Amino acid sequence: IRYSMFTKPQTRRERLAKFLSSTLFNNIIMGLILGNAIMLGIEIDVSSQLGQNEIPVWFGLVNNVFVFIFLCELVLKLVA
Repeated sequence: IRYSMFTKPQTRRERLAKFLSSTLFNNIIMGLILGNAIMLGIEIDVSSQLGQNEIPVWFGLVNNVFVFIFLCELVLKLVA
């Protein structure tokens, strides 16, 4: 959008909505979804070989990071 003296500047919500609907943002989220799916597959494979009590702690940490990122995406989309 080009601004002239007659156009109103975009609000923060409008800029946020524009960013959230951009190809870049959607590609980042798709990459995170793919990464999460791969990590879940690895976690299932490792846990089937080691047993439930021997699963590395970092699997849970990585899952929590993915959940936090997806929660942030949800909140940003609700705000926009």
